[in-house]
Amino acid sequence: FPTDPDSPMTIRLTSGVDWGSILYLVMHFSEIQELRKNETREFAIKYNGRLIQDPFRPPSLLTRSIYFDEEYGPNANG
Repeated sequence: FPTDPDSPMTIRLTSGVDWGSILYLVMHFSEIQELRKNETREFAIKYNGRLIQDPFRPPSLLTRSIYFDEEYGPNANG
């Protein structure tokens, strides 16, 4: 996880994955901290550099699940 709050969080598949596999992405988000009025937390999701989810703000103390209909491969070019 990044120590700089302005830097991106990157998740890499590095081991234990069959490189011919097909992956289905499901991500869950929730704002668990109370933000000040001048603070904003937004997420944009990219896969291999390609934007697959526009920036969004997770709800406070509720879960937002994002399901991607597309199939992804661990070694795909995006």
